[in-house]
Amino acid sequence: MRLRAIWFVIAACSCVPPTDVPAAVETSRVEYKDLPITAGRSIDLLFVLDSSPAMRAHRDHLATNTRNFMNVLNTIEGGLPIVHIGVVSADLGTTGALDDVAGPQVGDRCAGRGDGGAFRRITTVDGDYLVDLILADRTRPHNYTGLLPDVFAELARVGDDGCELVQPLEAMRRALRSDPSFLRPAAFLMVVFVTAQDDCSFPRASFLDGLRVDPVDTYRCYARAQDLVPVEDYVGFLKSVKSDPSQVIVALASGPAAPIDVTYEGRQRFVDLACDAGGLAGYPAPRLHRLLQQFPNRSTFTTICQPDLSGVMQQLAGFPEHYVPNPCFESPLLDLDPQLPGTQPDCAVSYWFPNEAREIALPRCADAPAPCWELSIDALKCPGSNHELLDVSHGPVALPEHMHVIAQCLVE
Repeated sequence: MRLRAIWFVIAACSCVPPTDVPAAVETSRVEYKDLPITAGRSIDLLFVLDSSPAMRAHRDHLATNTRNFMNVLNTIEGGLPIVHIGVVSADLGTTGALDDVAGPQVGDRCAGRGDGGAFRRITTVDGDYLVDLILADRTRPHNYTGLLPDVFAELARVGDDGCELVQPLEAMRRALRSDPSFLRPAAFLMVVFVTAQDDCSFPRASFLDGLRVDPVDTYRCYARAQDLVPVEDYVGFLKSVKSDPSQVIVALASGPAAPIDVTYEGRQRFVDLACDAGGLAGYPAPRLHRLLQQFPNRSTFTTICQPDLSGVMQQLAGFPEHYVPNPCFESPLLDLDPQLPGTQPDCAVSYWFPNEAREIALPRCADAPAPCWELSIDALKCPGSNHELLDVSHGPVALPEHMHVIAQCLVE
């Protein structure tokens, strides 16, 4: 490869390159990447749960499902990951997202700050959230008493007497801002929303002025959707909490995005249910579905109108054993053969074990089985340049800690 020739010249001397070096090599640059491998066994899980009366029919099923959620974690290949697990309710009372100032009480249930986006606490958990770790000797210290499915089921028992104007998106943002220790830099983040309604995160309490309260007029959340906090604000927030947005997973158990049909009873208007199966019902949730659309291949929807909601955890079925952070190339890679489709890069990629001063060269995946590397295009992970990134397939190998992927590629 021509790239090897460049390395030889650099290693051999600091003099002027010999005249027989090809012109393309002289005018090309090398982009060097040193990517420490992060164990993909760490995940921070935030559950945002609807506590409004719309969840009453789901109460018994939710108690069963919360145990199932933890059972799914235990069935991931390799066993239960290293986890932080927190729960918040979607009840923020009459406070707005921008000023956090409570308006007058609305009906019997919407008052003050509600639950404020605070992590729920119970006596069997020592702290604001569940912690279950893996030490080097393979022991698992944790901060709770009892079995994980049972403890989580108790933690997730948010009730069904909360404010009818649910604000799961704002509750999510407040929770993640409230305790910096919950989010670990190397861990994946998964946010799970379980709600029978759509998000109604309003910017200020003035949104509630003149609201009908008997019953509480949730129709306003649809009719004045343009006055709510834009969903894009919450998308941007979620992507900002990780240096690589692909570390963010979003899951939703709710009603479908549509239809949004309205029933009139005199002068009152009501949004019709979007799904109803055996009394398990859900209202349309277009805002929450819009959030999911911004996380392609990293999101899951499960209808709340069914007894089994464990499908919201399905993204964890392929949870990576290892993860290479920030593999994007800053400059377009040199294409060795523009006549072929895609980019034919000139790269040298290897595993580097600094503790052993040992290096293992990796082939391209087109030429050999894993472990290997390939050039991929992903506009979500790599919004700049040509969206090119290094995609390393590790295969069924046990990678040690403190290992790096080293890549050197010719760029234009």
